[in-house]
Amino acid sequence: MAKKFIAILLLILMAGFVFVGCGPKEFWEEGSVTAKRSNSESAEYSSEPAPRPNPRPIDPSPDSTSDPVPPPNPNQIIVWADPEDDTVKKAIENFEKKRPDIKVKIENNATVDIEALRRALSSGQAPDILRMDHVYLTGMGRSGEIVDLNKYGAKNIAPKFVDSCWDAVSHGGAVYGIPGDATTTALAYNIDMLNAAGKSVNDLKTYDGLKATAKAMKTASPTKTPITFPFFGAADCWRENWPVFNFCSWLWREGGEILSSDLKTAKFNEQAGIDAMSKLVSFATEKLTQTQYMEADFYKGNVGMIEMGYWALPSLGMPHGNHIGVTTMPVLKAGVPAYSILRVFAWGVTTNKAKTSTKKSEEANQICFDFLETFLTDDALQVSWARKNNFFPTTKTAIDNSYFTSNQVLKTFSEQMKVAKSLPGATNWFQIEGALSKAINDAVSSKNVPNALNNAANRVNELLK
Repeated sequence: MAKKFIAILLLILMAGFVFVGCGPKEFWEEGSVTAKRSNSESAEYSSEPAPRPNPRPIDPSPDSTSDPVPPPNPNQIIVWADPEDDTVKKAIENFEKKRPDIKVKIENNATVDIEALRRALSSGQAPDILRMDHVYLTGMGRSGEIVDLNKYGAKNIAPKFVDSCWDAVSHGGAVYGIPGDATTTALAYNIDMLNAAGKSVNDLKTYDGLKATAKAMKTASPTKTPITFPFFGAADCWRENWPVFNFCSWLWREGGEILSSDLKTAKFNEQAGIDAMSKLVSFATEKLTQTQYMEADFYKGNVGMIEMGYWALPSLGMPHGNHIGVTTMPVLKAGVPAYSILRVFAWGVTTNKAKTSTKKSEEANQICFDFLETFLTDDALQVSWARKNNFFPTTKTAIDNSYFTSNQVLKTFSEQMKVAKSLPGATNWFQIEGALSKAINDAVSSKNVPNALNNAANRVNELLK
């Protein structure tokens, strides 16, 4: 009896060791929620993110113990999107009516970042089609991970799209995605503070008028802040990119560029960049702004002006909508358009057939493009998607839909979107963005603008080699 009891006890203990031994492996295994969150956080908050995984597809070794990837269905394309999204489902329904021989499958991955996609590409788990920020989609296209759609018919549909949106997905004669939706920034202002300062919207049309209005607001409302910019405190808001968005729109309005057209050399430290940064810094020097970002205070009525995006429309409208107006960006330099920042989300096609490590055939690429054409040239679908996500459509006819033109605030953003520029699709934009963000903060704190920009340019030129 004792021997039997001991034997049973040993079996229980051995089972316990096996159970405990499985825990840590499953917890830290690549692809687990914990592992993905860790990778995402390191990329999201570090100005010097960890090196990207090798985007080259990895051939599984013959003796691999992992489950084999099932062979792809040649008559199926896989799209990363929200399976519950009515607009995407309608696009699929329309396409499958035209091509009953093709089935489109949605996988639940509506939000795609560059890290997630590169992990999927390297492990043979990427989709055929996905939606992504144009900066990263274009950068991945230049590195051979996203298909150039020109040869499949993209150039034929280009005239349908807003020029600035099409430019965002194009580089060097290639087109790496079809614009799906976009957003931009405009100048929002507190109507009460503007009136108290004895100024009008027309005074906000130029840099001199903007500066004079800020000074008048400081005199009329001394307990409030005339204008806010995303300096130091903006790290809590959008990591490095919100200050960079702000600076780039000022740079473009001075006639400058971020990088050379071949994306090999920094250009933001040239005279236009110095002028743009000096004008931004002057607001802090003259105590017309705080060095921390005050977006929430603007909505509360404690800040006079802010450059804000259309995505913030709910905040712009409530609870202080009757005190807030929106106008287009001020002109900074005579003869240069009043550019704002344009952010485009585009749909692209991966170079590999979904769920494999093999390159797509020409026929498969054509099918993927045909689906995107069916989806994204449909004005009704463009408007549907844009309305529910607080974005703008990207076709010329859809953006002129009455929904976007009947309301003055929407109309202002719509007009501004047509006078906007997009960030360059450099393959390592993360690091470039970090260098630019540091330059902005250095310029504000040291007031030595040329030195701050030159230091950042040296860093960026190293990254571009």
